[in-house]
Amino acid sequence: MKFNREKFKTLVHYICRECREPSKLGKTKLHKILWLSDVQNYLLRAAPLTGERYIKLKFGPCADHLDSILDELRAEGLLHIERTEHEGYDQFEFYAKGEPNKGLFTEKELATINDQMRLVIEDHTAGSISDRSHDEIWRMAIMREEIPYQAYLVKRFAKPSKKDLDWANAEIRRIQGHE
Repeated sequence: MKFNREKFKTLVHYICRECREPSKLGKTKLHKILWLSDVQNYLLRAAPLTGERYIKLKFGPCADHLDSILDELRAEGLLHIERTEHEGYDQFEFYAKGEPNKGLFTEKELATINDQMRLVIEDHTAGSISDRSHDEIWRMAIMREEIPYQAYLVKRFAKPSKKDLDWANAEIRRIQGHE
C-alpha cells in the first residue's frame, strides 16, 4: 500500500483527540500506537491502515512522517503541543481540537486502533512499550532502516522468550481476575 498522508494525519489527530489524559500519551507512545495499529491491521486484513514507513530508532519502530504531520496539525489549529523536559528527556502532551474524520476508517479499523490505544496508553509506560517494541523484527533491522510490515510475520515463528511467557501468563491472570 502506498502511503496515505490524509489517512495518517487523521489517525494522528484521532489518537490525540481520543486520549482523555494527554500526560499519558507522549510522543513515544504515539509512535507505538501508530506502528501497532498499522501492523495489526496488516496482520488482520492483509493491508496496513496508512502505508506509513516505520524506521528503526533507539526507542523502537518510529513513524517517518510523524513530525511533519504534527507540524501540519498544529499549523491548522487542530493540535496544541506542550513540550517539557523531565529527567533529561523531552516530554510532549498533545491537545487536539476539532473532530477527526473517522469516516476514513472502517468500524473494524477503528476497533483495531482503539485496542492499540488501550494497550499502549493504559497498560504501559513509555519505557515499557519501548522495551516491548524491541522485538525480533526491531533487532534484525539496522539503525534508521525501514521495518517492512511483512517482517512482522516473523514473530509468528519466533520462539517466545521467558520474558514473553511471563508477560503472557501475567496477562492471562489479569484477564481472568476481571471476569
